[in-house]
Amino acid sequence: DNIVVSAIAPGAFASEMNRAARDHGDEIAKRIPSRRIGRDEDMAACAIYLASRAGDYVVGATIPVDGGVALAQLGV
Repeated sequence: DNIVVSAIAPGAFASEMNRAARDHGDEIAKRIPSRRIGRDEDMAACAIYLASRAGDYVVGATIPVDGGVALAQLGV
């Protein structure tokens, strides 16, 4: 059926859903390897990649857009 499913796993982005990042972004950023919370452009770039020809062969992936938090927790 040509159904392709991939996912974006957001980290700390200032939003109503993530009030800690919204209200305490500077403090949260200290615990993120990239030293900042996410920006709208970070999420948009990942979505554009998945929707574009560049991401056409990416199937079943979950892409963390979290400034390195997922890898840091793994000790990578």
